[in-house]
Amino acid sequence: MAKINYDGTNIVGGPFKSYVDEQVKVRQEKLGNSNKTSEEIVWENGKSAFVALASSVNIENSKYQILANSPSFTTFEQQGPTLDGTPLSSQEEAQLITGENTEGEERIKLLDLGGDPQQYFGNFLARNVVLYGGTSYYNPSSDGSLTGPNYRFGITENNNVFDDSAYGFGGTNPDGFKPMPGITSFNLKSKNMGSLRDATITLRANSEEQFKMIDNLYCRIGYTMFLEWGNSLYFDNEGKYQKYDYQSSMIPMFLSGKIIEDGVEVDLTKNPTNFISRIEARREESNGNYDAFFGRVKNFSWQYIAKGGYWEISLSLISWGDIIESLTIDGAFGSNSVPSTVGGNIPQPNTLSSLSSFLSIVAQPEGEMIYKESSNDLGFNSYTTIYNFDNFKRTLVSDLTSARSATYLPSSPTQTISISGNNIAELNYNRLQSSIGKIVSGHAQLANKHYYYVRFGDILDFIRDRLLLYSENKAIIDIDTDTAKNICYYPGINLSADPTKVMVASKLPYDKPSLIELAEEDTKFKDKNKDGKDDIIEPDWGFYVNNDNVFKLPKAELESFGSKFNPDESGIENFPLHGKIMNIYFEYQYLLDTIKSLRDEDTTKIPLYDFINTLLQTVNSCLGGVNKLSIRLEDDRIMKIYDQNSIYGTQVPDNEGATINLYGIKPLTNPSGSRVGTDGSFVTDVNVKTELTNDFSTTVSVGAQAQGQVVGEDATGLSRWNFGLVDRYYRNKVDSLRKDNNEKELTTKERIEEIKNKLKYLWLGYAEGYVEEEEVTTEEKGVFSKIRTKMSNIYYFENFPTDRIPDFVKLQKDWLAELIKYNNELKNEKLLGKGEQTFGTNQIGMIPINIQVTMDGLSGIRIYDKLKVDTRFLPNYYPQTLYWVIKGVSHEVVNNKWNTKLETIAVPKLPDSEDLLSLFPTKTSGSLLDSTENQYAPAQNIFSTPSSLSSFAASVNSALGSTYSDSIKASVVFLAQQEQNLQGFNYNYYGVQTDLKWSGIEPYINGSFNSKEGEAGQGDRTANARWFASFKTEADGIKFVAGKLNSKGWGSIEDDRIPNSQAAAKKYYGSWLFGNPNSPKVQELLEKDTSAGNKKQELWDASLEAIQDSSQYESPPATNQDTSSANIDFSNSSNTFLDSGSFGTGTPIISDEDLENLFL
Repeated sequence: MAKINYDGTNIVGGPFKSYVDEQVKVRQEKLGNSNKTSEEIVWENGKSAFVALASSVNIENSKYQILANSPSFTTFEQQGPTLDGTPLSSQEEAQLITGENTEGEERIKLLDLGGDPQQYFGNFLARNVVLYGGTSYYNPSSDGSLTGPNYRFGITENNNVFDDSAYGFGGTNPDGFKPMPGITSFNLKSKNMGSLRDATITLRANSEEQFKMIDNLYCRIGYTMFLEWGNSLYFDNEGKYQKYDYQSSMIPMFLSGKIIEDGVEVDLTKNPTNFISRIEARREESNGNYDAFFGRVKNFSWQYIAKGGYWEISLSLISWGDIIESLTIDGAFGSNSVPSTVGGNIPQPNTLSSLSSFLSIVAQPEGEMIYKESSNDLGFNSYTTIYNFDNFKRTLVSDLTSARSATYLPSSPTQTISISGNNIAELNYNRLQSSIGKIVSGHAQLANKHYYYVRFGDILDFIRDRLLLYSENKAIIDIDTDTAKNICYYPGINLSADPTKVMVASKLPYDKPSLIELAEEDTKFKDKNKDGKDDIIEPDWGFYVNNDNVFKLPKAELESFGSKFNPDESGIENFPLHGKIMNIYFEYQYLLDTIKSLRDEDTTKIPLYDFINTLLQTVNSCLGGVNKLSIRLEDDRIMKIYDQNSIYGTQVPDNEGATINLYGIKPLTNPSGSRVGTDGSFVTDVNVKTELTNDFSTTVSVGAQAQGQVVGEDATGLSRWNFGLVDRYYRNKVDSLRKDNNEKELTTKERIEEIKNKLKYLWLGYAEGYVEEEEVTTEEKGVFSKIRTKMSNIYYFENFPTDRIPDFVKLQKDWLAELIKYNNELKNEKLLGKGEQTFGTNQIGMIPINIQVTMDGLSGIRIYDKLKVDTRFLPNYYPQTLYWVIKGVSHEVVNNKWNTKLETIAVPKLPDSEDLLSLFPTKTSGSLLDSTENQYAPAQNIFSTPSSLSSFAASVNSALGSTYSDSIKASVVFLAQQEQNLQGFNYNYYGVQTDLKWSGIEPYINGSFNSKEGEAGQGDRTANARWFASFKTEADGIKFVAGKLNSKGWGSIEDDRIPNSQAAAKKYYGSWLFGNPNSPKVQELLEKDTSAGNKKQELWDASLEAIQDSSQYESPPATNQDTSSANIDFSNSSNTFLDSGSFGTGTPIISDEDLENLFL
């Protein structure tokens, strides 16, 4: 499995950012030093902080334009010249009169600041009253930038309102010289699992003049403020002593609203996100010793303290993201769909609502299309034209690509026809880049009713582009719709139990032969006629079983939900199995019903947060309750969807990242146990608190006991927490079903079987799915004949039991819960037998055990980061079974010291993989393997044959000698790395299969073994059981592959690679993975390889370098260990020995042989 890059993904429990991780290490190292330098002593004992607050308030007169002889006018800057909202004609524009109101002048008079009123316009007041412990000011320079901060000190010698003095600021006072105003306290807290940040700032004004200034600048509800704070002294990540440079403050940038970059002035006020994005850059530059907050005033209060003669002002600031909870969008839903003649609902455009209009336009795929045409021109030649497209819109209209191949003409052209379809003119909408190329919609008939599905990513893209709040055409609040990075838990066997609401393109848990067996298992024989002969009684399911997938037919598909592709978009399948949230499809009528239910009758608007959250809760239910999809805001402005149930294989290993030492001096040791240093602690307070809700406490009391079993409950995480402990009074708890019916306790396996017998009709309803095809022959003058194959745009599930859908939703939840527990039990039994650590499952979700940590101020820590702490003070079984993720980050500056407080929530530790698919062995019938047969005896001993790059390159040189060129040798090494990362079994590093028709029986292959092919496999064989070649020696495998690659022309790669950076990729995809180099699938993969930076060629070049390096030395002979000497016998051909997708697409792993094959 590849190392995970968590940046930009929505994975819960990722590591700290690298600069935060390094800063933790530096601080603890400095505090742990026994012989401290003078700088370390000063830093440790003199930690101090700064905090500063600036206002966005400008004093201005508003401008206006009046049309001559008309009383109607609009503010010029806001809307431009209009008359009652209607743009003016050129003739009317010529009659415009421009003027200014005097609100700004009136505001200055009320302030009574003295001097020339003109000087106070613009940001004068804001840049002269920047608050910290006192006040500072910034002066404009000749180039328009601001210089400062300039601090006030001493006692005024004149009555000037604004001078350099700390006493007398704001003018003299009858009570004497008053000290300048300033900040007395500040704290910032995160809310709603970090979705929002709320800051409270207490200010003090010591005179009426000072209070008036603060009131005008800071007590302005809805206005933007900028708060920054940090450590005055710190050590950077290189261990160098630093003093905060106040010239690097972001306040001048905030006050001026502009910055010069590469000689060009950038106006930050036109797109505030440009300013906000720079805050993170400053955090990183300071190594976590600076932080800032860009928000707006939510509320304020003040009181006059008569005893002290001063005003105390409290400001409440909120991040701009808080509007997400109250933001409403276009909600007029219009009329219901128009019934079609076949009992369906045809989406109709709705001019009252852009959202429902968008849904109606994109919901219905294009009509009947020709996808294959065979023509015979007897006068000239014969050829076949193939129109390759997805019948369910890839764009808002369609994409059509044609490729012509000639029978007689070897140089027939290949042409591409592109029909543009990424625009809806009537809605002024251009499809966003994150959705272009994705299938937007699908059409299905379930029973006698039609359903239309729209992709979630496209719905969100339309909302973010057309229906949010914008500043200079940039969304103030945005939505993350990246398909690759928005992922969720997906066990590989669930699907939508309610296709009237949700649809996902996925595999069924059983393959086609197994589904046929399920359909026929209820067939009974009975002597109805008393004639001594058994008569066949029809089974419950008497319909066809056509497929083992949903919406994944080659010519009729939706975007795939399940994936192993790496979210870094490298195009490599080396990531744990997961689901793509953006590739979930919602049914059109369900969407309209949801809009209607949320619509405000008065405004016709719907709350955005509630709309998206309702869709997510529906997904959680329809997909079997295994997900907990929820919304949170990231960076105060980006809505992101998270799955609180972790994805197996994505948790950060315990040995990675810095551990925060919670107290005292902690000795550091090397792997041999020798002491190599000590770590100190910058944590000032720590406590552990349980925060159990009533519902959670019920789950604990009912199911947390290690031996307790409750139908539908998953307390395995808590069972692991309580391992080895039993309540002697209540050893077992039973549910009402067993109590009321006096039923014996079923085993987990029996419960699974019982549920399966009811749930199978959901799978069989999907398995019947098909698309109609029709062939039409035409003739022209008896000479020119043409055969056209047509396909409808409807995916038929004619006998889908829609009346059972409510039962299916509940059954799938119970079935998955039991399966996940059962799989976990089997794995833990084996681990216990080995004396190794056992694990829980991800279904208990987050456990409310909160480790609260208060530390010296540190920025850059994110919600849902993993908190790795020294757990010496915790019971030792806590860290064995749980880890903690951050749910809240707060900051405060108290007594001139910055403190950061972290709130956490516990998550069960998970194994590296789950592999529920191992419980569903495929049948070894011919149909399973595309009607191919294994040509080699399966009686083989299986053993792992790992190698390294240098060792394998030397083996290749030794085995091939001068028989083949370096290009072929490098290609052998490349293929071994690409297919199996040099970690094969029986010297098969290449994914060579024996159920494919090689040219006769190969002498190099001495047998076969059974496994599952990965998702990169061709055709419908994907993830099915296959037979793979066993080679007697490493040299035999090398020679076999070298011969095949040579015959496929791989010897030319070395010469082709300079002018063609995809030489290796073209050979790999076009001649090894697929047989047709011109197929659309190959072109798609080549495009991905290009986007990823030509990774295939990079790997091939590294392989060539390894070959050339090894040839400089005497190469050892290739390994000749005979496979017959292996001591593990896997001769039973009915078993599946390798994890799904592990052979031919990554590192193979021997499956748990103790996992029982439940359904054979």
